[in-house]
Amino acid sequence: MRGAPPVEVRVRRQGSWQAFVVALAALTVGSIGGWLAASEAGAVVKAAVAVVTLAVVAGALSTAAPLELTLRWTGSTWALTRQSASGERVGTLTVAIDLGTWMLLRFVDEAVPARATWLPVRRRGLDGDWHALRCAVHAPQPLPHAP
Repeated sequence: MRGAPPVEVRVRRQGSWQAFVVALAALTVGSIGGWLAASEAGAVVKAAVAVVTLAVVAGALSTAAPLELTLRWTGSTWALTRQSASGERVGTLTVAIDLGTWMLLRFVDEAVPARATWLPVRRRGLDGDWHALRCAVHAPQPLPHAP
């Protein structure tokens, strides 16, 4: 079976993505804050919920930070390069959401598998490479070579 041809695209987190994440974080804090104010749960439970909520919101807001990356499919591996850093990271890429003209991709570095980079990608700005990128992200991954 033939795989997808190599492709390289520049990925930037868009303002609409950043606004969505900030709004979602604000709604989360508001709803949990309302629950904490109205709840008759003990102080320990309220404190635990507040700490977990703040940790989740901090994690969410970190995905809204401006970021410019180069995503590259070599035909056999995915590589991600941060514009402000040297060296590229090799890993796996999966599609979390595909809406046709917008995708949310999840890149997991082979060196640090516990850490994922979320990449919101839209067609606008990638018009020439959009089809090739979609083919590459949906193509079956090559099987590892047997020893």
